[in-house]
Amino acid sequence: RALLAKMLKERPSRTVVSCGGGVVELEGSRVLLAAHCPVVHVCKAEADVLKVLDGEGATIRRPAYGESTSDVLARRLPLYAAVSDFDFCIREGDADWAAVSADFAKMARRIVGELPPPLARPHSFFLSLTQPTVSELLPLLPALCMGVDALELRADLLSPSSAPALASALSSLRRATSCPLIFTLRSAGEGGKFGGTDAQYVELTLVAARAAVEWIDVEVSRKGALDALLKAPAVSRGVSALIGSHHDFERTPSAIGQAGLDTLIAQCALGGKAAIAKLVLKGEGAADSLAMRALAERSLPVLCVAKTDVNVIAICVGEGGKLSRVL
Repeated sequence: RALLAKMLKERPSRTVVSCGGGVVELEGSRVLLAAHCPVVHVCKAEADVLKVLDGEGATIRRPAYGESTSDVLARRLPLYAAVSDFDFCIREGDADWAAVSADFAKMARRIVGELPPPLARPHSFFLSLTQPTVSELLPLLPALCMGVDALELRADLLSPSSAPALASALSSLRRATSCPLIFTLRSAGEGGKFGGTDAQYVELTLVAARAAVEWIDVEVSRKGALDALLKAPAVSRGVSALIGSHHDFERTPSAIGQAGLDTLIAQCALGGKAAIAKLVLKGEGAADSLAMRALAERSLPVLCVAKTDVNVIAICVGEGGKLSRVL
């Protein structure tokens, strides 16, 4: 603990202090780490850890724990999560240490602000990844990313959609492309496949924040997720930006009316906390597309009063909404 305190005090910047896994065993060390930001938890797959420590031919030895390595990991994982701000995930079986080191260095530079977050710009677009696994997309990514400003990972369409699987998917994308990432967990009620609880929505969304994803889509109806994200260091430090979104595929702009549209887009701005306010409605013709274009034009100056760099996405879905996507 004394050595850790000394290092944090004497080398406050441009220094990576590498701690052994047992650092969380001491309460004093946990207090120091929890008070410091940023702290990155380097997450190695449990199977790889057990192979190195307990597997046949293992050469690395540790002091006797008095319990199995699996039990030690299970006990420590909540402690790691409690004292850290970000997770750097090493995928199972990944032994390309040069690439791992490069990935970590890039993430560290983003976390400390050496690599500024990308800004949304007019006439930009992103590509949604909707396959159930990321691995099948990796060989195609170089071609898919040509001219693309960002990649959207539809986490609600992943199989499985657990926190470890999501962390591994994000790690795979980081290795395969330098394109900025958008994390989206779309609820069934808004056109997606996620049907879990609010607590599960928060858990998976925070995986993206701890992975330092550039943009995180949060549905305006998910107040618990918004509150949790605003407390996450990734958001509070400006590493990850928020997209406040609302999707309604039953109502058209014409049915909602101008006043209702203005209210919805203001809600998507998340009280000035969103970098992008996104509203998607049903389109039944050119009038609906033009209404959404008009909404974007009149709302932008109003929203910029609360947040100067806010952007607006206002589009329609369906055959009758195609025009809104090119206006």
